[in-house]
Formats: sequence, C-alpha cells, structure tokens
Amino acid sequence: MIDKENKATKNYQTLLDTIFGSGITKVPLKGESNNVIGALAHNGDYDEFKDNFRKLLIDLKSKYNVNSIKQALVEVADSKNWEGAYAELVALSVLKNDYSGVIETDVTLKEGAGFAKECGQNFTNEDGYWKDYDVYFDVKILSDSIKEVIDGIIERAEKKAGVKGICNVLAEYPLDDEADEYIKDLAKIEQELVIGLKAKETAVRISIIPRLLFRIKWGSGVNSTISAYSPYRHAEHTKDIVLKRYAKKLLKSKPFFLVFVNFPWFKQIVNDFANMNEYYYRALSRRTFVQYEHSKDKASEIIRGYKGKDTKRHLARCLTGIIFIEDHSAKVDDKLYKTFVYLNPNAKNKAMNLRSYLDQLPNEMLEDFSNDNY
Repeated sequence: MIDKENKATKNYQTLLDTIFGSGITKVPLKGESNNVIGALAHNGDYDEFKDNFRKLLIDLKSKYNVNSIKQALVEVADSKNWEGAYAELVALSVLKNDYSGVIETDVTLKEGAGFAKECGQNFTNEDGYWKDYDVYFDVKILSDSIKEVIDGIIERAEKKAGVKGICNVLAEYPLDDEADEYIKDLAKIEQELVIGLKAKETAVRISIIPRLLFRIKWGSGVNSTISAYSPYRHAEHTKDIVLKRYAKKLLKSKPFFLVFVNFPWFKQIVNDFANMNEYYYRALSRRTFVQYEHSKDKASEIIRGYKGKDTKRHLARCLTGIIFIEDHSAKVDDKLYKTFVYLNPNAKNKAMNLRSYLDQLPNEMLEDFSNDNY
C-alpha cells in the first residue's frame, strides 16, 4: 500500500516510542503501509485490534529484552515482510505465556546442525529456543505466495490482449507451489495466456507449468470453480507443503517445532469457514508426520534444488511437532489466542520434557497421534 506522507508509519513509531521509550526502535519512512499499521492509523475503526495490539507490545516488553525483538518490531511496518514479523511477535508472546524460563530469539546454529546446506543455504537460523528444554522453533505462516503473482499476470495479459472488462479469468494451481517457480517463467506464462485470450479460449493450460490452468468466462457473469470445501481434501492438496517449504529449518539431532500463526489479514491458504481450519490443522499435521513413514522416495523429488540424498521419511522424522496459533485480535469472540498442538509420533528427536509446558498453552487441542499412526 502506498502512503506517501508516511502517516501510518509515523503513527506506529509514536506507539513504539510510547511503550518502549523514545528512539529505542527506529522505523524507516518508506512511503508505504500495510494491513497492520494501516489499521492502527485508521480513525474511527479497528478499535478492538488497536487495543489488543497495544497490549501485545506491552506484554512483549515485560517478557523480552527489546533488542531481541527489535528487528520484528521494525519489520511490522514493512510492506513486504510485515506478515512474518507480526506472526513472530504474536508467537513469542503466546509461547512465553506463564513460562518463567528463557526463550532466546534469532538463534543461529553451527554448520551441519540442520539441512540448510542441502537446501542451498549457508547456515540454519531459528526464531526461538526454549533454553531450559533444549528445543528450537521457527515461526511461519501458511501463505498463498502465488496469488499476487498470478493476479499480475492476468491483469497484464488482459491488457495486452485488449480484452480487459469483457472477460473474467481465474487461475487454478497447487496451493503448495512457490512463487519463484512462476516468477522465473513469468514472460512465457503471460505470453501463453495472451495467445489464449486473443483466440477467445475458455481455458488455457500453461505448457511449461501444466498444473497451472486459467479458466476464462466471456461476457457478463461470474467465473468460478464451485466445490464444497473439505479440509481433508485441502490437506491432501497441500500434503507436501511442510517439507517442501521448511526443510531448511529442520534439525538433525535437536527437537524442533514449526509454529504457524493464523491471522485473518494474512494472505494464506488456511480456510476459516465454519471452524474448518481446525480439521485442516490436524489433517495436515497427520499427513506430514505419517504419510512418508513407509516411503523410500527422495526429498529431492519435492524440494527443488535439494542437494542431499535424504528421503522424505528422514526429513519428516526431524520435525518434533507443529503448533498452530490462531490470532483473534481483530475481533475477539472467545479467546484472544488459541493454540493447536500436534506431536509427531515418529519423531527422531522427541521433546518429552516439553509436554508439561505445552499443557499450559491456551490449547484447543493437543494430540500425539499415538493411536492414529498408520
């Protein structure tokens, strides 16, 4: 979002100065805004979120040294990185809960501790470390990283084909695909769509990425792909997303948790309709933990550029568990935050000593799949 006068950023800076002290955290003025700082600066609306966000910052100040969360505080104002930064702040607050021990942040491990090298990176860095339990975690969101790219392709193709306003184009693609797979072939995808639009096609399947299909509705009316939402089918369609996206975070000999934050203002693949997300959390976790257990398939089959010889099974066993955090701060119906914890029954590096701590989280669910591991 464009904010040439930096009203949202300046308002956010004032809030940080009020809570952490003047000049402690400096946010650069970039002439941009985003969902969070835009809402904070909006007059006469989002009062519930404003109050809850302020409480979040006060809570973080009471639990952490400001230097350990400074980068995330600054990036909340960034137009590109705000989702991950906001998710990290929420996770750090929720996971500290009533825990009296130390949670270290922004932890870099020694070379070879994880699979960073196999994934083309130099080292493994994690967002957090429960020092008393010797357990690491990293915070993510289940983002739809492709939608913005696809929307841009459609807009440019319609304009080049001279059909803008007389047709409706929708794209179908796997939800666990990554944006960079599409960006590298951007011009070719766009060209194929332009050709299809000029030929008045009703569907265009992209030859270089056959799993990408554009459906085209000509004339008036709404173009849609209608189907009943199933969290189990959704989990099947995203069954490889955890290993595919986050293998570089997994650790070889230490317990490790992935923490996913679900916030309604994120661009994400989670569906919140009728609490179906809760079924999806469980289905995705179980698939990640169990589906590879009898497989000898190589991780390189699903992780582009993976340099190791590890199997999917081996990587899946290096994930101790998954924690989902739901953030209801924009509109609180019941609890401000809810957690759903799923433990890997096949984990190589279990965290048995962490169980009592996990019981103290605002859990809606804590499951270890001990009777559902097949």
